[in-house]
This record gives sequence, structure tokens and C-alpha cells, in this order.
Amino acid sequence: LTVTQSGVSTGDETGSVTVVLSAATRPCSNFPNTSTGVTTKTTYTIGDYEWTFSPSSGNKFSWYDNGDYILWGKSGGYILMPAIEGKKLTSVTILTGKQASTSVKVGVYNEAGTAAVSGGTAMTLNKQNAEFTWTLTGTEVNTHYQLRVTSSHNAQLQKLTLVYE
Repeated sequence: LTVTQSGVSTGDETGSVTVVLSAATRPCSNFPNTSTGVTTKTTYTIGDYEWTFSPSSGNKFSWYDNGDYILWGKSGGYILMPAIEGKKLTSVTILTGKQASTSVKVGVYNEAGTAAVSGGTAMTLNKQNAEFTWTLTGTEVNTHYQLRVTSSHNAQLQKLTLVYE
């Protein structure tokens, strides 16, 4: 996990925080690998932040070291992204897996997963090993958001980059 902060906070200036979840290495020591995939919603501390992974019904999430990607399920599966004190999520970029489905749809949703946030409408991740970005508006500080699968295809990621301001 990589975290960078740009700008120096003085007065009302906030700078930005970038959080990168990379599947190039196991996200944390207790994160499930291919043989121990998890079928229930589980929270992990990765770096300094809590991430919750929830696979879709009947599926699992896990880290695949043979392809350096995280699989997190089909429709209804999600990753609850960290809330950072005093910051709001403004951008989400996913790098799809090298063998990812080119039909999977993913969007950025509110914490409950009931509605896409402004700029977070589900899009088809129609290329393997490619980046897709959501530029978000109207998000709130100190709030979790979901990266949510909305189609019946398995979602994979090699890297997830979050920008908070």
C-alpha cells in the first residue's frame, strides 16, 4: 500500500492524499489467497486504513499471486474504500486484471451501496490491463464509498488508486 500527500496544509488548505492498493504483493498478511478465498464480508487493515471486501452471493474474494490481481466477485460484490479524516474522495482509478472480464460493470456507490455517487455511474471495464477513472463530485468528508460490481461478471483489479482532497 502506498500513501502520498501533496501540498502542505496551512489554514484552510488541505492538500491531497493518494492511497494505492496494489495487488503486486499480498495486500496484508491475512488477506486470503487463491486457495483460501473468503465468501463473507471481511474487514482488513491494509497500511493505515481499514478496507472491507464483500463478495457477491456464492462467490469469493481473494488475491491471485499468479496474475497479481484481486478478485472480488460478481454483481453485488464490493470494496468499501477507506474514509480519511477531514478528506473527501474525489477520484477512483482502477487498473483491471490481465485476464479480467471485458464485460464487467463497476461503479462508485454510497456507503450503503444503494446509489451511485455523482460521477460514479457504473461503467463497463471493457479492456484488460487498462485503467478506468471516475471523477467524483458531491462526496462528503470522513465518508466511506463502495467500488461496486453491477454485472454478472467477475471483477479483477491489479491496482486501485484513490485521491482524497
